Amino acid sequence: MTMLSTSSVQKPFSVPTELCNITDALSLGSVTQAVDKLKERLGVSESIEVKESKTPYEYCSSSSGQFPWVKERSHITVNLSSLSSCTPGEREFILLHELRHIKNRDSRTGFYVKFSLLPELLAGYALVVRFTSTASPFIQLAGMGLAWLATRVTRSIFEQFQEMRADKEAFIACSNEGKLGAMTFFKRMDKEEKEFSLASRVVGYSLVFFRSGLEHPFIPVRLRYIQALAQQTGVSRESSFT
Repeated sequence: MTMLSTSSVQKPFSVPTELCNITDALSLGSVTQAVDKLKERLGVSESIEVKESKTPYEYCSSSSGQFPWVKERSHITVNLSSLSSCTPGEREFILLHELRHIKNRDSRTGFYVKFSLLPELLAGYALVVRFTSTASPFIQLAGMGLAWLATRVTRSIFEQFQEMRADKEAFIACSNEGKLGAMTFFKRMDKEEKEFSLASRVVGYSLVFFRSGLEHPFIPVRLRYIQALAQQTGVSRESSFT
């Protein structure tokens, strides 16, 4: 998989005008028009449907075709209320991030990774049964738990790579205002997360890990990564609205 370099952006971009309204709530139509403009910036030609989510702070992308012979139908799901509360630059970064997932076919490759880990999990279980056949049930159960944990960690590492790659490629494709928005977005998320106690955060991350794996890197990690990219690209404090 090819990573974009900071030299790939040849001209300054601007935030789509559909995302610059800060007095009224965004509509599904205005977000769709903004996505169409951002698609052109990334060279995405396929049709992408924008759907509204009722879950606060939900921004995600998905493709329905997991196999090569099935036509992909891609969509981006956003919570309009949460997106409306963001700055125009933050909105641009969020939508570009989801578009990069679609362009990179992350939904399809993620499915392949999950499927490929199934034989590894079954092999782990088989080894546990083979070498602990005379051990106590507790030892066997612990061994199976370790086999499951190994596949979950492997899956989480791959999914976190996809997220960091989408962060980088979206940041590079952003306007100057979008780059500032990316930093503001993660700073705000980091601040909101720190309002919870350490115990609450540990429990929360543990529940997410056991339910679906840690597909998103920790917020401080993503914030430092974006700040490093900002230093490399020399982000200006001047606005780039049109």
